[in-house]
Amino acid sequence: MKKLTTFDEYLAQLSFILKGIPEDERNLHLTEIRDHFLELKEEKSTEDEEAILQAFVRPEKIGAEILEDYKEKENVQFEQPDFGFTIATICTVTPFATMALPIFLGYYDGGVQLAFIIKLLLGTIFTFGYYKNKLNEKRINILRTMGRFMIFLLCLPFGFYAFSIANTGEIVLFSSVYLVIYLMVWSIYYFALRRYYVKAVH
Repeated sequence: MKKLTTFDEYLAQLSFILKGIPEDERNLHLTEIRDHFLELKEEKSTEDEEAILQAFVRPEKIGAEILEDYKEKENVQFEQPDFGFTIATICTVTPFATMALPIFLGYYDGGVQLAFIIKLLLGTIFTFGYYKNKLNEKRINILRTMGRFMIFLLCLPFGFYAFSIANTGEIVLFSSVYLVIYLMVWSIYYFALRRYYVKAVH
């Protein structure tokens, strides 16, 4: 077992042990332990840092306790619906269904689309912003499901485009251009969700 000589080494080892929990929760534990160490160091001002560390709980032990507590909490949370994150991801993904309609109609109605664009933006802010460092196993599963659903949604723009050609007997310029723009935006969101999911898993 490697002998720790500085508190920075202690925190680095503990942080590595806790890499499986969300970043914000990991940082909270590290901050609490750092504050406790500084208080202890102030009380024992005559002792050097290495001596104080020897009286500290080993990072392996305290890390195992934190991980066990986290796992128990996760098990309880996993049994409960995660409405907030589910709604956020739904707001991020489902607007792509309505956003495909102009391909079928042959024109863009900003009034109709506005509400869904706002919904998309709000979903994006919460999914990629608020929940960025709050992912757990349940939310990772939701991300995987939403990623698959986005692939399924691609049936709509291509189906509408095919129907437009069949209905008019020609390739409509607006529908063609809009389809390209739609696919570009869809790709940005899909691969963003994909990176988000892969990063969380690893």
